[in-house]
Amino acid sequence: MTFYTNNNFSLLLQYGDENAIPKGTPQPIAQYTVTGIPTVDKYNFTGRPKVHASFRMSLSGVVLLEKVDAEITVISYPKPTPPKGKDKEKTAETKGEETSETKESTSETEGQTKEEEEKENAEKQADSENANESEKENSEKSTETETESNGEKEEETTLTEPPKPVKRVVRVPLKIETTYLGVKPLSKSEKERSERILRSFDQLDKDKAELQKEKNTLESYIYEVREKLDWNENIEASTSEEREKLSDALSAAQDWLFEVEGTEGKEGAMLSDFKTKNKELKTQAEKIFFRVQERKELPEAVSQFLESISLAHKILSNITNVLNVTEEERDKVIEEIDDISDWIKEKYKEEKTKRPFEDPVLTIKDVIRKSREVEMEMKVIMKKPKRKPVAPKV
Repeated sequence: MTFYTNNNFSLLLQYGDENAIPKGTPQPIAQYTVTGIPTVDKYNFTGRPKVHASFRMSLSGVVLLEKVDAEITVISYPKPTPPKGKDKEKTAETKGEETSETKESTSETEGQTKEEEEKENAEKQADSENANESEKENSEKSTETETESNGEKEEETTLTEPPKPVKRVVRVPLKIETTYLGVKPLSKSEKERSERILRSFDQLDKDKAELQKEKNTLESYIYEVREKLDWNENIEASTSEEREKLSDALSAAQDWLFEVEGTEGKEGAMLSDFKTKNKELKTQAEKIFFRVQERKELPEAVSQFLESISLAHKILSNITNVLNVTEEERDKVIEEIDDISDWIKEKYKEEKTKRPFEDPVLTIKDVIRKSREVEMEMKVIMKKPKRKPVAPKV
């Protein structure tokens, strides 16, 4: 909004249509008192100040007066520069003084010389010198008169024009005092309180979503385990007592879900309760599923381990010819690898005698751990430097 004024003013902000706002809502929003209009005494300007008022709508949809400033055209006059004629006159006077002084010193020197040489004609020379001095004085007076007249003419011809005024546009910020007539904005303490409440609501929503997720996980797991218990491989990998106990636990967990339905929160089941139920069921069910998985994947893991042992033996058989390794060092590594291999073979043989519902004595995790031990033994000996070739005899 832009307008012209010489005085301080007030702005009233209000809703234009009374029917467009909720019933009971006051139509006026705020009144702004603006002061600090620039004056000619402080700023040398012409015309009336041009006021610019800027409004802004906040993220909450509230209209606010953001800033107000006054635009004025300030006139300033630069400092006048000295005329050029005066500089020339000063220079001429200086040169004249230097010339007269030089002439006087020269005439004095010549006079002294003539007096010494022509002592006999002193009287005649003195008369001639007096005549010369009178002539010089007359000539100097005439010269000074001419210089003064010339200087006056130069001053008349070197008069400078007055400096032109400089105009520039200046924006002066004005002071705003706000008086809220309708709904007042929150104070600092009220804002902090509102933010705390919003954060607590956000945390409640987050806890509720996490609780619902854990509840859905428990419910899905109950149905998943019920279905898997009827599979033949799981029946073979478990006893009737284990299956019955697990089935009872599934029924109890499902009944508990029906009991706490709609009571989640402070007065009902908490997030920790759902996590505890999930953990109890997984401890019983995963024991059966683990046996099935191990029996399926263990033969392949053992086969790969034995292949790595064979490769290690092949490398070690010729390592003394390639690297700077003694036979004793090589034999020690072979012995360590064979001990590891024998342990795996013995445990795997024992595992084959176990019944499907018994816990395994050799797991895939054991095979991986022993494979790393073999790898470390091989790394140590493979870091040895290469053997230098033997020079042929001539």
